[in-house]
Amino acid sequence: MDLGLNGRKAILIGANASVGRHTAEVLAQEGCHVALCGRTQDKVDRVVETVRGFGVQAFGKAVDASDAQALPAFIDEAAAVLGGCDIFISFVSTNLGVDSDEGWMAVMNADILPLSRGVRAALPHLQKSDAGSIVTLSSTGAVEEFMGPQPYNALKAAVINYSSALAQKHAADGIRVNCLIPGPIYTDDGPWAGIRSGMPEFYDGIVSQIPMGRMCSGEEIGRAIAFVASPACRFMTGAGLVVSAVVQALVLVPAGRMVDTRGRRPFLRAGAAFALAAGLTMALAGSAPLFLVGMALYGTGSALLGVSTAAVVGDVIGGRGGAPVAAFQMASDAGAFIGPLVAGVLADAASFEVAFLATAAVSGLAFVMTVAMPETRPVVRDTVAP
Repeated sequence: MDLGLNGRKAILIGANASVGRHTAEVLAQEGCHVALCGRTQDKVDRVVETVRGFGVQAFGKAVDASDAQALPAFIDEAAAVLGGCDIFISFVSTNLGVDSDEGWMAVMNADILPLSRGVRAALPHLQKSDAGSIVTLSSTGAVEEFMGPQPYNALKAAVINYSSALAQKHAADGIRVNCLIPGPIYTDDGPWAGIRSGMPEFYDGIVSQIPMGRMCSGEEIGRAIAFVASPACRFMTGAGLVVSAVVQALVLVPAGRMVDTRGRRPFLRAGAAFALAAGLTMALAGSAPLFLVGMALYGTGSALLGVSTAAVVGDVIGGRGGAPVAAFQMASDAGAFIGPLVAGVLADAASFEVAFLATAAVSGLAFVMTVAMPETRPVVRDTVAP
């Protein structure tokens, strides 16, 4: 597939190593001209030489991306050298791994502020392009628990919000903004290489949690970035794309626990369908046998709903009362099916109706108690939602 990158111009911040370097190489292989900066001139020179080897124009310069004056000046210079800018990406980042003022300010100064300054400086050049594209980089640490409270995780979540707002604001200008949310990425000159040699047990523990048994490579993430940045992806903007070997379908709840709801949804939807069919059948029932069919449908649907809701409640609040409520929910739903059925078979229609009303009332009360709990309301809502 032709990505439409041939002859395009990309300005990359912090692309003298790791993910930025691989992205520069992938873009160059697609015929895209590249301007890049980094802290170390010799590293910048090596990447520039590699990029030129693909037959495209390359420009590089040593720049401290945290310098509020130097970074915008480089972007203007790079756009002048390349003859414009179609793609802007900032790769600079840091993570001290501590929840302290120093930790927060380090990520702000080395990640968030260079990104926002770079975007503001690049926008006038992107507005002149017929395929302007900004790609930002967040982290799966922003959308799931990783190593406790971390400035890096919190501020990478801010990148997702910032990217979405940029996309909304500049869509009319023809500028797309998309955010990639990668999991761990291994490159020979990246942070995970140092962790692998210095903290092998920690590294192996992270890898053991990845179903593919390895981290994403620099080339793989570079190709994902190149596609999202390219005109081949022209209609996508405001997206947050997870690039990870772990399939994530997680819901954040106030209790601070993560609940995987994928397995619950078929039960909930099937239960709702059975309950609807039951209501229609009983409403149109002209005889006791047909009413029994309606009750069987009701009981099946109620049981499916009860099992699913009870399981979610148990997952979310656990020791805070989840087990008793879950048990009550399941028992009442089972009773809603068995009680009326037995009464209808062994007694007369009047007993059947009384049993149905009584057990339905208990079941309804249990369900209301379950979904009304503050800890479960958002979970039930997000579980039922597509």
